[in-house]
Amino acid sequence: MAGYVTHMSEVQPSSDGENSVLTRTTIDSTVGAERLVQKIVTIPPGKSRHGHNDGRDEIAYVVSGSGSLRLEGETHALRPDLGVYIRAQEQYEIV
Repeated sequence: MAGYVTHMSEVQPSSDGENSVLTRTTIDSTVGAERLVQKIVTIPPGKSRHGHNDGRDEIAYVVSGSGSLRLEGETHALRPDLGVYIRAQEQYEIV
């Protein structure tokens, strides 16, 4: 299978129903990516997202806005153009 290109506007978001956090899964096994999942997560101001990564490492990239990442008890400032690596099984929260 060839590579795959998509835009977030082409994917319907799902909501967590609790904090109005929207998630768009843009690349996964449905398009032939057996070992990779790409999600775009939109967290409204004042809301939070608790993370669990189902046994996979995660990479996050902050596109806009600011907040904090609580990773294994340590707090890190989030800002645009910042990358984050989260190992499998680590507990985190984005606020």
